Amino acid sequence: MSYPSIYISKKSLTNQINVDPYISHDLNGIHIAYDKELSRQILLVQNDTHFLFGHINQLKRTEIKESLQLNPKKVLNEINTNYSNFIQNLHWGFIYIMDLKTLKQTIINDPFGIYPIYKGNKTEDFILSNDFFGLCTLLKNIHFDLKGITDYFLFNYTLQSRTLIKEIDQLRGGSKLTFSENELLIKKAFDVGTILNKSREQEEIPMHELFRNNLLGNLNENLPIELALTGGFDNKVSLSVLLESKKKFKAFTFGNKNNPDQIAAHEVAQLFNIPHEQLPINDEFLHNLDTYVSTFIRNAGNAPVIDSLIYYQMVNQKIQKSNMVLGHMGGELIVGPVLISELVITKNCALILNSTNKNELSASLEKSLKEINLLNFSNLKPEFENYVSNLTEYSNLDNTNKNKALLQFLIQETYSKFFGTVFTNLFGRYNVINPYLDLNFLQKLYASPFSFLKKKSFKKSPVGHFFSRRLYPILIKNIYPKVLKSKMDRGYILSDFLKWYKFYKPVLNYSKRHLFKKKKAVSLTHDLNHLMIRQFSPKWEHSKLRKQGFINEKEIDQILKKHQETKDITKTEEKNLLKLIALNYLLESSDINIVGAK
Repeated sequence: MSYPSIYISKKSLTNQINVDPYISHDLNGIHIAYDKELSRQILLVQNDTHFLFGHINQLKRTEIKESLQLNPKKVLNEINTNYSNFIQNLHWGFIYIMDLKTLKQTIINDPFGIYPIYKGNKTEDFILSNDFFGLCTLLKNIHFDLKGITDYFLFNYTLQSRTLIKEIDQLRGGSKLTFSENELLIKKAFDVGTILNKSREQEEIPMHELFRNNLLGNLNENLPIELALTGGFDNKVSLSVLLESKKKFKAFTFGNKNNPDQIAAHEVAQLFNIPHEQLPINDEFLHNLDTYVSTFIRNAGNAPVIDSLIYYQMVNQKIQKSNMVLGHMGGELIVGPVLISELVITKNCALILNSTNKNELSASLEKSLKEINLLNFSNLKPEFENYVSNLTEYSNLDNTNKNKALLQFLIQETYSKFFGTVFTNLFGRYNVINPYLDLNFLQKLYASPFSFLKKKSFKKSPVGHFFSRRLYPILIKNIYPKVLKSKMDRGYILSDFLKWYKFYKPVLNYSKRHLFKKKKAVSLTHDLNHLMIRQFSPKWEHSKLRKQGFINEKEIDQILKKHQETKDITKTEEKNLLKLIALNYLLESSDINIVGAK
């Protein structure tokens, strides 16, 4: 299907979009249009005093519908005045409310920001959308945002409210936007720090029950269930919930048959008689790769991470419309952030989060930026100090908020921006469920002995990680103990983490992989990335991107020539070329008019 676009605008949308695929509502000078495919997922309520419109996760939608039947005024008042309580199980989405008496309008989004809400930043032409690409097509004469470009190359995604386009902002997670005829106000309505405060209400509910409720409560009973099954830890907790519930479900895994992830997942599927589908990179996918990349970038919108995540285009082609159970961010939130592939978290993220001195941070980030040879630093330098100052909200300059800042970065930047790429490529077709990202579950997690926030972040030693991973088998033991027999992609089984005296197995495995290193086999991701770069090379020769002042044209020519002749480019150069592919797609699109950068 096409992207499930939603638009909310002060201007009529009739002459701006092709209205055929949309359902429209015009009310007191506000125009709302949404894709007809979303009709069963949209929450739409109107009474004598309010108009409510929203696109939210199944659990929250069911709760609101039931509450509105009993006491609509109480529900609307809670949304407006008690946001922190209202969002407890708002896992993704947004809600728009119009007070029909005062014409005051309010928009709130989920506390993580995983559901994208973009805003044209001209107040007089107020327009909101969940569709970054679609919004770009509606705005005239737009510019690349140099700060957004800097974010993209330093961190793999844009930070705060920035996007790649100067005229478009992204609503940060946990925001409340209110506007009337002459005033628009955006404020931070959710403080991540509340997760670190123990809640008396949730104290009696065990962590495994919270997880189970999140998963089962978000299931759409009219859809089949598909579990993304790997050889890792995160999906095994979801697996245990589905098995214990006795619900029918299928599983799928990316990778070829000799991939460790695939082997472990296949054995687990056989152990529990689960229908299991392998999703290899086949000839059809490779033949149509350019089309898949274009669709992926168009749907991901702002600053997409193509590396590794392009696999999810296969899901849309191979997996039926369903409840899609994922486990994104489970590892980062339970074990903590690690710097290995520098894909989810980069070393520059760590620089910000560990910084205690603004001048040192500025010098370090400037050094990192100058090392990105594809960019022309002279174009980025004038605003650099101001840019760094804004980033210090995530630093520990006063030695008081390190844990809070780290958690905020993981939840409202990494999850919403990195895994947001996946969400926006799936949510039009699937009911996306991620049981880990729930405020009550996280609050319980960080009050437990397993909280990684009680340890030093970005440690390379595996010992602390082993201890945190004990949480997985403990959760599973309380849900469906038979899953403890599951084989993992590293060769050990889940129960090896249940008792400390069995730690020797994963420790020996870690030693074998890191102390007695063999030459690494070239990964499938590596081959796919190099094919995308090869397909980009002829486009680059005539690309309008060459004329952008922030681009180092000659350096890119040299890297692409080296790649063509030897394929011997660094992993960093490989990742940065993939980002150029995304920028080139936006610039070369006939529907978008990017006239420069500022």
